Amino acid sequence: MDKKNRYIIGSSIVAIALLTLAPYFIPLYWMAFLFFCFIYLVLTEMWVLVAGFTGMVLLGIGGFVGIGAYSFVIFSTCLNWPLWPSLILSGIIGVIIALAVSSTIFRMRGAYFAMSTLVIANALFAWFSTWSYTGGGAGIVVNVKLPIAIVYHIALILAFASIIIVTFVVRSNLGLMLKAIGSDEDAALTVGVNTYTCKLYCFLIASFMISLAGAIYFLYPGFVTPDAAFSPIWLINTLTAASVGGWTNIGGAIIGVIFIITLQQFFYVNYPGLSMLINGIIIVVIFLISPRGLWPAIRSLIEKRLKRF
Repeated sequence: MDKKNRYIIGSSIVAIALLTLAPYFIPLYWMAFLFFCFIYLVLTEMWVLVAGFTGMVLLGIGGFVGIGAYSFVIFSTCLNWPLWPSLILSGIIGVIIALAVSSTIFRMRGAYFAMSTLVIANALFAWFSTWSYTGGGAGIVVNVKLPIAIVYHIALILAFASIIIVTFVVRSNLGLMLKAIGSDEDAALTVGVNTYTCKLYCFLIASFMISLAGAIYFLYPGFVTPDAAFSPIWLINTLTAASVGGWTNIGGAIIGVIFIITLQQFFYVNYPGLSMLINGIIIVVIFLISPRGLWPAIRSLIEKRLKRF
C-alpha cells in the first residue's frame, strides 16, 4: 500500500471516529451544521454521479427531495408505520417515480433532459400544494420525534454510504460505461454500450439516495411544507457545491459542501441582507481562480506534501 492510500484510509478512519463521537462534545449549533453538511453531501455526490460522470443534468433534484419527504410523512404519520420501514419506502417511492418517467425523459438530451426533470419537480410541487391529505400548502407535522443525536447519526451513515456507492460505481464496469456516455453518448452506443440501461441504473441509484436524504432531513425540523420540500434552494446549493468542488470529483463534493454551508451560515447570521450577494461574489472569484473547482488544487497540494515524507 502506497503513501497516498495509507493517508486516505487513515484520514477516513479518524474522520469517521470524530464525526461519530461529535454529538457528545460539540454544541447543538455545530451538530445542526454537520447535519446539513451530511444531507447536502448526499445530494452533491449523487449530482457528481449523474451529471458529472454521465452528463445528465438533474435540475429536478428538489423533486426527489420532496417526494422522499412526503412519502416518509405519509407512511410514518398518516399511516403510523414504524421509522425504518417508512424511511426505506420513501427511497423506494423515489425509485418508482424515476422508473415511471425514465422512458420519456431518456429520449431527451442536454438542456431538454434537464428541463424535463425540472418540469417533473414542479408538477410534484403543484400536486402536494393542493393535496388535502398531506395538508396542502399549509404542510403537515412529522409525527416522529427522535433525539437530534440519532437524526445526526442517521444522516452521517447516509453520507458515508453515498461516498462508498459513488466510489464503487465509478470504479466498476458500469462507471466506465457511464464515463463513455458522458464523453459522447453516440460514440458509446456505437461501440456497444447499452446507454439506456446504464443511465437508468445511475438514475435509480440517485433517485433512491436523494429521496432518502429528503426523508431524513425533515426529521430535524419535524414539519414538511411544499415550499420547503420542493424548494429551488436544494438545486442551487447542490449545483454550487458540485461546481466549487469539481463536477467529477468525489472528494471535491465534500470540500464544496463544507465551503458552501459555511459561507451560508456565516453571512446569513452576520449579513442577512447581503448574504446571497456576498456568497455569489466569492463563488465567482473561486471559479475565476480555479475553474476546475477547489478540490484539484487541494489534492495537488496534499500530494506534494506527501512526497516530502
